[in-house]
Amino acid sequence: MSLRLDLHLLLRRTLPILVIAFMIIVPALSSVRAASRVGNLAAAPGLQGEAKELKGKVDMRPVGKLFGDWTIAGQNISALEAFPTTPATATVFLGFGPDGPQVGACVDVNYYEANPTTRIALTIAPDNDCAGAGAPTRLEFKGKIKSRAELGANGSWTITDKVGDKVFEISAATFFEGYAADTRPIANACVEVSYVVLNGKNMALRIRPDDTCGGTSSDHSFRGPVDSRPTDKVGNWVIGGQAFAVTVDSAFASAFSVGQPASGDCVGLTYSLSGTVRTVATIFPSNCAEESRTGVFESHGLESELPNSGVWTINNVKYSTDGATAFHEQYGNFGIGVCLQVHYKKDLYSNARMAVSIETEPSFRCTRSAEDHELYGLINMLPDTTGQLGPWTIGNLDVRVVPETTLTGGPFTLGQLVKIKFQRAGDGSLIAIEIKVKRSPETEQDRRGKGKAYGVISARPTDAPPVGEWVIGSKNYAVTANTLTPLVIPVVNDCVEVYFQTDSANARTALKITKANLSECQDATNGNSELSRVYSSVTAMPSTGYVGTWTAAGVDYRADGDTLFSEERGPLVVGAFVEVRYVEQLDKSLLAKHISTIVPPGAGDNNHIGKIEGLPTTTAASISAATLAASLASTITVGSITYTIDAGTLLDGALTNGMTVLVNSYTDAQGKQIATQVSATSASISYLPLVRK
Repeated sequence: MSLRLDLHLLLRRTLPILVIAFMIIVPALSSVRAASRVGNLAAAPGLQGEAKELKGKVDMRPVGKLFGDWTIAGQNISALEAFPTTPATATVFLGFGPDGPQVGACVDVNYYEANPTTRIALTIAPDNDCAGAGAPTRLEFKGKIKSRAELGANGSWTITDKVGDKVFEISAATFFEGYAADTRPIANACVEVSYVVLNGKNMALRIRPDDTCGGTSSDHSFRGPVDSRPTDKVGNWVIGGQAFAVTVDSAFASAFSVGQPASGDCVGLTYSLSGTVRTVATIFPSNCAEESRTGVFESHGLESELPNSGVWTINNVKYSTDGATAFHEQYGNFGIGVCLQVHYKKDLYSNARMAVSIETEPSFRCTRSAEDHELYGLINMLPDTTGQLGPWTIGNLDVRVVPETTLTGGPFTLGQLVKIKFQRAGDGSLIAIEIKVKRSPETEQDRRGKGKAYGVISARPTDAPPVGEWVIGSKNYAVTANTLTPLVIPVVNDCVEVYFQTDSANARTALKITKANLSECQDATNGNSELSRVYSSVTAMPSTGYVGTWTAAGVDYRADGDTLFSEERGPLVVGAFVEVRYVEQLDKSLLAKHISTIVPPGAGDNNHIGKIEGLPTTTAASISAATLAASLASTITVGSITYTIDAGTLLDGALTNGMTVLVNSYTDAQGKQIATQVSATSASISYLPLVRK
């Protein structure tokens, strides 16, 4: 073979390699040179004006050159070959070929305003998340997160500014910029939202922190053992090998005893990050013995279907289980409609979900909207801080009051009955949105001794009148001459409604006894077997979960794994007003079949005085709430306002047509007025619309 052919063959084989090398080396050199320019620019003194950022499409650019006047996203931008105060630097173009971005390209511009009409570009780089050709206009919004989907999940978030609220739809396509991995901003955090309007909805494209509205910035969470800590809580801590700063504003959970958390204790915490300083916002007990949560996700949802071949369906999503999956039923048994927390891992290839643990949870953890979380309970702990900011204990739940919390009806003291609206932060802690006083400690203490019950009479005196000890629903009641009994006195085996007052020894005195329909004392789900009910405040409950001993109106009720728990009117906590459905066991203990929260009598947001209209004709001196509800299709009209009456409504005294009464009520999700209490009153009639506190 000739030398000429050999050279020709060599060039054919090596030329592609040379071309590839050229393509790699030249951009690399350009990047190095660009980086050098950026470094020079950052170090160069003398640039005056406000530094800003602009993202958008190139509308117009200089012809045949890089430097000159550009129009980007409708804004005039100047790209300079040499800055007047720093001639060694110029506008830097990053990531483009020698001709720079063309008209229509998406770019990210860092610039400063030399004066109100002159914008000087520092850098111009590609941007892959601005609107493409034909896409809707990108808009910006800054404000404070008012509410968000549970645990910051995808769904509807409400963000508010000085003008008002705006609802944004968060999806898997929403980019959260500036937050730690797998975390999202919590309620009250200030954010900047980039979004477009599609089909009438505000679709969020990007959310990042913003410090212009005074919101919280405790968006990061961490878990680990305490390695070292100062003698006083305030100071520098090392937790899980990481340094954290604890200040006087850091909130410690009430579950810690004196001296806790100590070295070696496992804690969870939320913190804000400023530079390299991590400042603790909240700190609470955790469990470091669990397997590493690296790659483990958490979700809450309702059990949608019964498990099948090891596959669980939670919020219509499938989770596989195996022998290593942990199951816990501290808040009642598994079952369709029960709130569950699931920790799971994702298969890297199939995206299938393998459950690490599944456990029952309080119902409020599965509520779709954070604004639906309401709680009625007693204040058991208050912080000694200005404005009472920090951790409160309501019932046995810890909530955090922040500057944005609305406090109504203060001053606040221990023992008050309050209504609270709250949201959950990403770490599961509770942020108070609104706290409103409902009753003073003195009034609440008196109320807690009162209640109502439904049960079958198993024993009563034979004297006339039958004054003495009655046994109703397995409980003893003292009936006096002052007890308001109807004209037709109930007898043994009758189902009755009884209003009662307990004394300091928890003995019950009957205030009113009224015959009720037999169905009110039967369990329709269990062959109409005998079932009793009591309505009263919770004074004690299990310390962990819901299975265990509950105390209401001085009586203990045992909840087991088959007890149903309903929290439609707020979480089950100490101080909550509840309905307990129970049966007597062979050992005379009382087994709770169902425990549910209801709005405490008199604690609704609405009060109205008017005359009763349309009460059914009756020869009795009074009428039971259950009978009244059945007679009037569950409604009663007072002063032209229609109220729903249910078995939980307290009817104080005998009610007759034309009687002037005070009705306390609340508005349910369907807009109905649900009466919590109807009381005879001598106050003047007011025909004003519903009075809202």
